[in-house]
Amino acid sequence: MGTDFFDDLGETLSRTAREFGERAESLYETQKLRGKISSEERAVSRLMADLGKTLYRMYLKGGELTEEQLALCGQIDRHKDIISRYKAEVAGKKGKKICPCCGESVDKYVAFCPFCGAACPTQEHEEKAGDTVEHEASEEAEADETVGENAEEPMEEASEAAEETVEEASEEAEGPVEETPEAEK
Repeated sequence: MGTDFFDDLGETLSRTAREFGERAESLYETQKLRGKISSEERAVSRLMADLGKTLYRMYLKGGELTEEQLALCGQIDRHKDIISRYKAEVAGKKGKKICPCCGESVDKYVAFCPFCGAACPTQEHEEKAGDTVEHEASEEAEADETVGENAEEPMEEASEAAEETVEEASEEAEGPVEETPEAEK
């Protein structure tokens, strides 16, 4: 009887070890497949981002896009403007400014960007340019007044059409499109 007990115990241990090995192998294969799935999902995400970048470049070049694509590109522009203002504000708090060409933060007194070599107007130069812009804007306003009020109607129609396009794109999207503070102005 003692031998049968040890034989049965050995057989039970062998069977348990075999089952454990099969389960471990199955778990390993499952994890391996999950890793492959994650890799493929990352590839799809990268390609989707590349597709979006391609469409946005088409938008910047004036390419033909659908109304929904135009609305989304407009939202991207608004968010980029907000980002630029935030970056300028951060740079200002650090005593710096943003290079108008490459977007790098540079010392506010430099005339040329140390990163790309582009001219970086100093604050004095910007103030003089601001005076010129204000003068040109007042001349344009006077010229617009001579054209008459009919010139404003196409702008109002375009603004209304853009708002409708954004609303339609928002309704078609998975969730509501968030309004930015800039969009509310």
